[in-house]
Amino acid sequence: MRLILTSAFIICFCFLHAQYQALNASFIVKENKICQNSKISILNNSIGNITRWEWSFEGAVPSSSNDKTPENICYYSSGTYKVGLKVYDDNGDMSNYTTEIVVNPIIPALITAFPIHGFAPLKSQLSTTAAAYSCKWDVDGISYSGISSIDYIFKNEGNHDVCLVTENHLGCKDSSCVTVNVLNSSANDPSFIIIPNVFTPNNDLLNDIFRSTSLNIAEWDSRIYNRWGHLVYHSVEPDIMWDGKWNGKPCEDGVYVYVIKAVGGDGKIFDLSGTLTLFR
Repeated sequence: MRLILTSAFIICFCFLHAQYQALNASFIVKENKICQNSKISILNNSIGNITRWEWSFEGAVPSSSNDKTPENICYYSSGTYKVGLKVYDDNGDMSNYTTEIVVNPIIPALITAFPIHGFAPLKSQLSTTAAAYSCKWDVDGISYSGISSIDYIFKNEGNHDVCLVTENHLGCKDSSCVTVNVLNSSANDPSFIIIPNVFTPNNDLLNDIFRSTSLNIAEWDSRIYNRWGHLVYHSVEPDIMWDGKWNGKPCEDGVYVYVIKAVGGDGKIFDLSGTLTLFR
């Protein structure tokens, strides 16, 4: 009889042990070295009867999550950051794990086109603050490499995309495009709006104001939002003239969204939106 009780106890103990897993927070960041403005991917290896997940992402957007496997975690600034996870079970027990990732910098692909609109043939100077060795341009389907500035003549009317890709010694790339608007001198199009896509409010008297260009606008409403959706600029007067400040304080570097609703004096309706980059 004693042997039977002992066997039953062993069987029960083994069953309970099989049902229980020690709580252990564990994960792998698949890319522990990334480039600025990139996302990370996570492989969650945690075990145990987990009822709550608490992630922290230093320097990222978003900075926290309660999902089992978070997605769309993006790093907009270079540096070394901690990624942490705490897991909890029904008993209130907790396990945690932390690792680090390195976010390498980019060379911002900032383009200045002057003038950005006019009548054909239009000679425009295309330039960037990026070092020449890192530049690859595309203008009207023609590629240029290893130069920071181009004098280009747009011979035909229309909207011409000017694109730039920069790459540093770490292999981190950035890209941007601007549109040069070329008008036919015989065209009758009295209202238009031209929007740049980057400015550098660093008080060097060069490109310090985000400024739109328009002609013959009767009604106007322009708004600029930061990446969290906060309104940082609003005007009902043509044109946009934003100095990169919100409530009198300088806004941080990054990507912003503009929305413009306007009506031309000729009845043309404008409903424009896009992104702009603030870089000091």
